[in-house]
Amino acid sequence: MLVTENLKDFPAAAVSSFGIEVPHQDEFLLDQFDLAPELVIAALRRQVSRYRRAPRTVDDLLDILANEGHCCSGFAEAFRSAGSFGTWRS
Repeated sequence: MLVTENLKDFPAAAVSSFGIEVPHQDEFLLDQFDLAPELVIAALRRQVSRYRRAPRTVDDLLDILANEGHCCSGFAEAFRSAGSFGTWRS
């Protein structure tokens, strides 16, 4: 599996013969959240805990993931809809 936002350079016809799946990163994150929400929550909490110079909340991280540079707005919206995790810090 190759997770990317650059799907145009990995058309299904080119990668299928190698048995490679190429989902968009938003789709991948949504799948992970659907399969194991507790692990995704823990991963986001762990990630924000590593921002020492400029502390962030999970909500701040979701804003970053949803921006045009990361294109994971579906994941950010689904995560926010699932509950109030915005103030979590480790």
